Amino acid sequence: MTNGVTIKPYPGPAGGWGSVKSVARHTLDAGRLVTANLALLKQNKPDGFSCVSCSWAKPDKPLAFEYCENGAKATAWETTRKRIHPRFFEAHTTTQLLAWSDHDLEARGRLLHPMRLDRARDRWVRVTWADASDGAGGRALPGHGPTTPEVGLSCGSRRSAGECVCG
Repeated sequence: MTNGVTIKPYPGPAGGWGSVKSVARHTLDAGRLVTANLALLKQNKPDGFSCVSCSWAKPDKPLAFEYCENGAKATAWETTRKRIHPRFFEAHTTTQLLAWSDHDLEARGRLLHPMRLDRARDRWVRVTWADASDGAGGRALPGHGPTTPEVGLSCGSRRSAGECVCG
């Protein structure tokens, strides 16, 4: 393999106690052991929400733990208490951030403000919600802003430094 990545067959189950332990570790690391696990009870349920990481179907009669380990990790990351401030982006150029792994970028936390790439400075800079909406083609829904749970302006699960227009 390239880049030092080695892929080996895994003979264990796709779920089970190992997955439970991993989910608990990720929700604890996110500072949301209880909150994220309560959210997971509604993930992929008819009266709940779809997985933030994939397109897992909402079955008619779902089991209590009707989600995969990666989806649970994504929910933990989305509900994290960790926040990233604009001063972080003043300290790091986009070129520097492109060398970071997705995991390391994600571990910094959620954005507090919409950001836009200033290509001349090679840095992400804070913008207003109105500017973010205009920059995204005005796709944000009316009434969305800093206090709403979904803004409609997102990078999806991948938050690579050079790919997002705003967050």
